[in-house]
Formats: sequence, structure tokens, C-alpha cells
Amino acid sequence: ADCLPPQGFAQLLERIPQGQSQVRVERIVENGHARAIVYIAGTRDFTLHPTTDPWDMTSNMQALSETNIADSERAVRDAMAQAGIDAATPVTLVGHSQGGLIASRLAASLDFAVTDVVLAGSPSHRVSVPERIRVTAFEHVDDVIPALSGPVLAAAAATVFVRQAAPVTTTTSELPAHDLAAYVRTARSVDRSTNPAVVSSAGRTPDSGGGSEVTCSAREYTARRQIDHVTSSAKPGER
Repeated sequence: ADCLPPQGFAQLLERIPQGQSQVRVERIVENGHARAIVYIAGTRDFTLHPTTDPWDMTSNMQALSETNIADSERAVRDAMAQAGIDAATPVTLVGHSQGGLIASRLAASLDFAVTDVVLAGSPSHRVSVPERIRVTAFEHVDDVIPALSGPVLAAAAATVFVRQAAPVTTTTSELPAHDLAAYVRTARSVDRSTNPAVVSSAGRTPDSGGGSEVTCSAREYTARRQIDHVTSSAKPGER
């Protein structure tokens, strides 16, 4: 579908998929120059065994292991390839929770021309992102999920942490401070702030376009993990 280039951190976080799809890719062309924004959803399935949705706890464990490639990361890479993003395409990565961890790992891999990473409630403290990539990490001080990755090992000079208490939202979640809606509200307050200290702590928003000729198109992707089940009637060696 067609879209408008995002303006501010809140609009970036708002576009992280919340429905069936897990990845959204926007292609923005400004005065003949193309770039991409990739939005990555957070964990969808909290069961402990592998499910058909790769945005599950299995992928969380794979990503946090620092040695394995999570199935959700494989899916994001496939989506980026289908969207025509290659190693030379300037790209901004935006992710919530597990999506932020995957975004950090993609940036650290150096497989893409990542310029900016925007994170919300991401357990990515142990991922070392190159200093040339600017990272803005929103973390509510009462959100336990970022702490699952331990202390920050060595944040790059271009990494900015926006840490504050989560705003009050109406939710039935057991982790209200981790809700994406709460992070959107925090980002919106940063976007609207005229306080120099707040503006400075948040850094600048990734270039949202402003040229005379700007177009934006979006695609959303849904990934499924194929699981082979052994049935009780199967013969040895059959699945």
C-alpha cells in the first residue's frame, strides 16, 4: 500500500506490526534516492516449545544465545530480500521486544547498510552494534524485559538510551510497562518535548523525508515455521 513517510519516533513505533504480519517494510524514494525502513514485531507466542509462529520463545532463546540465528531473524532476512533490500540499500531498523533484539543483531551482522536502529523494550544489551550506526533505545525503568539481556556491555558512542517510567495506559497485560502502546506514548512525549535535555537525550529522529518529491510504499510479511510432527502410527524413520 501507499504510505506517508513517518514523522518522529512515535510514528516509527506505531508502524510495528500488531496484527497477523510480523514484518513491515517501507520503501521511501526521495528525489530519486531510495531507502528502506524495516519494522519488526515483538514476541507473539509465549509457549516453551517451537510453534508455527517463529516469533515465539524458541526464537527468543536462539537470539539471546548469541551463537544461533533465530528463526524470526531468518524470516526478517527473507522479507528484506523479497522487498529488494540488498547490502547497498540504506535501511532503518525498528523493533519492539524480540523485534528490537533481531534489529540489533541484523545491524551488528554488517550484512546491510543500516544507518539507524530504534528499539523499544528490547533485551539487546549484549549486542555490539558498530559505532557508525546510531541507536535510540527506549527503555521503561519498570520494564523487566530489557534486563533479561544483562547489563549493557559496551554501548557504542552513537547509542542513546531514553529511560523513564512507563506512562499509565489501559491494558490487561501482565507487563504493562512493556506494552508497545506504552512505548508509543513515551516516544510521543519525546517528539513533542521542547525541553532541551529531553530532546538531547533522545537524539534526532532518523531522516523522515522532506524533499519535494517523496514517495512511500509498504509491504507486510507473515512468516510461519514448518514443524514436522511424529505420529503414533508412523513407522521408524517416517515423519
